Amino acid sequence: MKNRLFIFLLWLAAPCLLPAQIGLLKFENLQTDAGLSQSNVTTILQDSKGFMWFGTRDGLNKYDGYKFTVYKNDPKNKNSIGNNNILAITEARDSNIWIATWGGGLNCYNYHKDIFISYKHDEKNKQSIAGNFITAVMQDSDGNIWVGTEAAGLDMYDTAKKVFIHYKFEAADSQSLSDDFIRTVFEDREKNIWIGTTHGGLNLLNPVTKKFTRFQHDEHNKNSLSHNDVYRIFEDSKNQLWIGTNGGGVDLLNKTNSTFSHYKNDIHNANSLSHNEVYTINEDDEHNMWFGTENGGLSILNPQTGVFTTCVHDDINSTSLANNSIYSIYKDTKGDIWIGTFSGGVSFINKDNQFAHFKHSEARYSLSDNHVLCIYEDSKKMCG
Repeated sequence: MKNRLFIFLLWLAAPCLLPAQIGLLKFENLQTDAGLSQSNVTTILQDSKGFMWFGTRDGLNKYDGYKFTVYKNDPKNKNSIGNNNILAITEARDSNIWIATWGGGLNCYNYHKDIFISYKHDEKNKQSIAGNFITAVMQDSDGNIWVGTEAAGLDMYDTAKKVFIHYKFEAADSQSLSDDFIRTVFEDREKNIWIGTTHGGLNLLNPVTKKFTRFQHDEHNKNSLSHNDVYRIFEDSKNQLWIGTNGGGVDLLNKTNSTFSHYKNDIHNANSLSHNEVYTINEDDEHNMWFGTENGGLSILNPQTGVFTTCVHDDINSTSLANNSIYSIYKDTKGDIWIGTFSGGVSFINKDNQFAHFKHSEARYSLSDNHVLCIYEDSKKMCG
């Protein structure tokens, strides 16, 4: 028997279930009017105390769920952060926060003392950090800090000896680092260190020999890396490595035979990757893969069907994605998703309080009007 529901409301709210309705995600947006220091959010971290950290192009932000604490460089204070342009953040075992800054070297925030220690290049000290323009930072399973730089190669900070060990490109050595401009550094669950570079593709470091294996694009090999500008490396719950590239879409590495499967934008397929510049990757609790793109919004892959769903900014929908250029995607301990955007601040999805809002928008197939006076349920679907 058909049910007839007569409801007077301004919009229809229905449970949003992944992945079937993933295109209807409702975002909450945190911007400068909420206290965020700047709207270009490049990196996100939740620390062991539960605080959210946001790196921007003008300041480091700590968020307690209610208010922001902003850390900026003070030229008169040697214990302030070295530079306001933040590119990466990671938490060490001792709860200190390591920060990659653009021009201010590597910084470590000491929680107990509430001060920053800056590690900067010293031309007179070969064991100092290789450069001050830091692009990536992470701590490995042995407790050492790995640092990516622009044009100065890869460094490992030996936390026991308090010295930096340098890895650089050597033209005469095919087993050296393939490029000195580092985009990202990642350790997988097997304790392998992977490095993404701007011009040299993907590198894998042998921890014993200290030699590198290079994975690079080969136009004569369709199973090679799709592009040599590697922005992001991510390991999913199945121990698979996903590689986000700047122009070649996203690749999935087959570790057994060192081949790559490619996911790219297809202008003839609305269910393909939205854009080929993939800057960040994560996985939600339902094992959907989330890809943040440059100008293409958020692309979410259902790995079982191979279908992508795209979420984009809508000027007349305040609960849409804040901006279509995405720098960072982070899943917190509750499974909530935080998204750092260009010029739009942070978009946030609470997985336990998610509603789909069917409203009129710029989308071609959106609701025709926001004034819904009744709802009728037929044998297949509901229409307002």
